[in-house]
Amino acid sequence: MRRSAPKSARRARAFRSPPDRTRRAAIPPGRRIASVRPRARRWGFAGGRGAFGVGARLAHVCVPSPRSRDGGVRRPCVRRSRRDSVDVSRTAPGPGGPTSIGQGKSMSRSVLLIRHGLIVEDGAPQFLGRTDLPMTEEGEAQVREIATVLADYPPLDAIFCSDLRRSKRTAELLTTGRRTPIFVSQRLREIDMGEWEGLPRRDVEVFRPDEYAARGRDLAHYRVPGGESFSDLAARVLPLWQTIVSGADTRVAIAGHAGVNRVILAHVLGMPLENIFRIAQRPGCVSLVEWTRDGPSVRFLDLPPGSRGF
Repeated sequence: MRRSAPKSARRARAFRSPPDRTRRAAIPPGRRIASVRPRARRWGFAGGRGAFGVGARLAHVCVPSPRSRDGGVRRPCVRRSRRDSVDVSRTAPGPGGPTSIGQGKSMSRSVLLIRHGLIVEDGAPQFLGRTDLPMTEEGEAQVREIATVLADYPPLDAIFCSDLRRSKRTAELLTTGRRTPIFVSQRLREIDMGEWEGLPRRDVEVFRPDEYAARGRDLAHYRVPGGESFSDLAARVLPLWQTIVSGADTRVAIAGHAGVNRVILAHVLGMPLENIFRIAQRPGCVSLVEWTRDGPSVRFLDLPPGSRGF
């Protein structure tokens, strides 16, 4: 009695043989012969490397041959070689498309937020916003320290400041010996404290307790009589901020005020304005916002004058 070949051997012979009507019954249902190579390569492996991967040798594959819904047309046998390989990482655009800020090696953007130095204050802490006070000698010395550090780096493309003396003087000191253009805008003014302007904080707490308490309950939206709320300040500053970071200049500085810088940083960090005073802004401090593929991020915050690492 003649012994039949093992099942695995019969299947291997079926795949090695040229397709014809007599062998059609040995082909697994739903498949067609697309290779005359050994069974081990019918799934597209050639010497241990995928036939569709980078650097793979030519390999014919036994592939499913589904019929189309409208005509029953079979898909042609697909053959791919090293020439057909595609490195997707070189062709796929990054997040936000190729024109995003900071996208690619040729584009980068950074904004230095520099608060002016110490200003003249008489005794106890006061509510000071729109009041046009100059910096003290110590305050100007703080800004000169920052300018000394900046001198070791490529020149800034531009500096933006408000029309208040302490802000303009900060911009002038930062550009000493350089031809960096200065742009002055009233929209970068400090928050307007209205009737509280110039008053000691303790006096407002004692003599205007209702107003003081109302501001504490809603720091973002409470508007001091005759002044602004922090929401008003954000509505004034952030449109200009968007204009600055969308312009052609890629390395700029803002010689700003504490409230202005806090609003910008809260916007970048996605913080609610109710928490704005959690962001420290000492006189003469420096903060840096940089853009990467993921968007803007705060690289450092409230760096004291004279610090390096911009």
